Amino acid sequence: MHIEKEESTPQTIVLEELAKLGLTLREITKMRLAKREEEISNLQAKIGGKRKKFSSAKMHDMRDMLTVLRKTDFKAEKGRRRDLRKIDDIIGDLKILTETW
Repeated sequence: MHIEKEESTPQTIVLEELAKLGLTLREITKMRLAKREEEISNLQAKIGGKRKKFSSAKMHDMRDMLTVLRKTDFKAEKGRRRDLRKIDDIIGDLKILTETW
């Protein structure tokens, strides 16, 4: 019994590599999304779900957070890296503001 192996041509090799690239892209995207969602959840937990009494300094920080959150303009339908970088920057700024909480 002899099984013929599909011939390896440049075309089939490129198609295999493109399939691997697609899997890698999905894996990286999934991990990046999970990390950012975790960071957002941590920020939400730090700020709190129930009404808390905050110091005037923390209230000032929250006003700064609102400014940062509201000043952005995303175009999600375009799927731009620029928007992902903006989100990364926002999360970073908010983490800095809540660092000493």
